[in-house]
Amino acid sequence: MTILESQQSEATGRRGIFYGWWLVLLAGLVVTAVSVPYFHSLAIWAIALEGQFMWSRAHLGAPLTISRAFTLLAPVTGYLTDRFGPRRLVLAGLCMAAAGFGIFGLIRDLPTFYAASIVIVIGAELCGSIPLVVMLSHWFVSRRATAIAIYLAIPALLALPLVPLITWGIDPEIAGLGWRPTAFIVAGVIVLVLVAAFFRICNKLGDIGLLPLRRANPAHQATAISSSLGQALRSRVFWYLAVADGFASASLAAGHTAANWRAEEIADPAVYALVVAIASFVSACFFLVGGVAGDRFPKYRVMASFAVVQAMGLMVMFFAGNMPAITFALVLMSIGTGGLVPLNLAILADYFGTGSLGSILGVRAIAVGLAAALAPASYVVGLLLDLTESNFVALLPALALTLAAAVLFLKSAPPQQHR
Repeated sequence: MTILESQQSEATGRRGIFYGWWLVLLAGLVVTAVSVPYFHSLAIWAIALEGQFMWSRAHLGAPLTISRAFTLLAPVTGYLTDRFGPRRLVLAGLCMAAAGFGIFGLIRDLPTFYAASIVIVIGAELCGSIPLVVMLSHWFVSRRATAIAIYLAIPALLALPLVPLITWGIDPEIAGLGWRPTAFIVAGVIVLVLVAAFFRICNKLGDIGLLPLRRANPAHQATAISSSLGQALRSRVFWYLAVADGFASASLAAGHTAANWRAEEIADPAVYALVVAIASFVSACFFLVGGVAGDRFPKYRVMASFAVVQAMGLMVMFFAGNMPAITFALVLMSIGTGGLVPLNLAILADYFGTGSLGSILGVRAIAVGLAAALAPASYVVGLLLDLTESNFVALLPALALTLAAAVLFLKSAPPQQHR
């Protein structure tokens, strides 16, 4: 047994499971406890509040705008993660989220509603992907993408049964609880997750004198560099990856715009809702496929392949005239985006190390958002659909963006190869 293997054995549980895998499960539960009851269920809360307070939809839709605005805090969250460690941020975020849902249960007027929403959103940002991905990147090396993929898949898959359960709790005609008791129950669940996180979360194996999980893999060798934020920003690869991710996101939104437009003409809304749910399930499953593939083969090539699959989905949408064709197109696009999501996060730790990973992830989030905003594919698709009523013409710009993303991914070989 090597020194590395003996150290890793100290971090396994009684059943021989590497402790990092328990942290993957806990990270997924942290995001599930905060994001599913709020971001996935915001429309359900809005209906309940509208029924009781008769507030306008503009007022009820404000928290969505608030949540989007607070994504601009990603660089701050990244800096704080590097400065204080993921554990402190996750614990602080869970405390704020629990307090936010407690305030939510006490809502009497709009200011309280907005205050509760702001507290929840800030809490979700603090215990969200940036600190959790940094933590998992410290614990895993050659299985990093798989670990991140499992962490991302947990809330995506648990949302499918939990959203109906939350609806059941909010609607007094079904369960007799109502939205106030349900908000307090959610706050209690978050407190339970907080307790588990307090006793179990550890920033990295180095804090207890061990080393991250690493397996010999000739097809994939993670780099041992540790770049600063400035060094990452001066690297062409960082910008290739960010712009490619933004283009892929914009083209995915465009594909869904075309699918919505076509489905409104030929299908019942309930049928289309089921199709969207199937596509979401497929996307979550392909988080895992993308993660495993990214740990076995060069990530940038796997990412280019998934971008091509997404492009294939857009091409199917060119001629989709019935629900089976629309479903097939959405599934292909979901396969593409599902495989890309974990790899877009894992590849940064491979290329730039974990020393300033939080700050790098924070700036990357802004760069991706800007790239998607500057490529307004959904707006262009909507405009061309109105003018031509042709999916083929409307989706050509989105297809071009996806293929451009594939090319950029292919150009994103490890930075040292550019020297």
